[in-house]
Amino acid sequence: MRGQQRAKSAWTKIPKKLPCPGHRSPGQGGGAITIGSRFDLHGLQCPPESRTWWSLGYLFTSLLALDPATGKVYAFPEGSLGYIELHRDIESLAFALIELRKVEIDHDNDADPEDLATRFRETVEAFDPTPFTDEDSQWNLSLEELEQGIW
Repeated sequence: MRGQQRAKSAWTKIPKKLPCPGHRSPGQGGGAITIGSRFDLHGLQCPPESRTWWSLGYLFTSLLALDPATGKVYAFPEGSLGYIELHRDIESLAFALIELRKVEIDHDNDADPEDLATRFRETVEAFDPTPFTDEDSQWNLSLEELEQGIW
């Protein structure tokens, strides 16, 4: 009991807000790191309509962002000045990531790469066709690499 009290009191001393580039207070839009602030930090031009989108992190070499107004997920491919719609929503992104993990496991167990790519595409496309609409989407490029044995 005493150790639990100590742990609890130590936990309450951790600052609730940590300063970081792009941090927005709740009055400014919810505490998310925005695409605009990330681009500004690196001295890059940000498409104006995407400045308030929330930065999610990277998928392979593409920076992912969520448009909080529509719920859509966009990708900013490395070396590109623009972005592409990648998923209709977060649920679709999560679904694709789960399916990707299954592909990785099966790939480690020597499954045929072309079969894995076909299965991934069919399964994800049945849930949301958006990830494959743009031929330059990170999903299409990654599946090509899988089929070519680059993984």
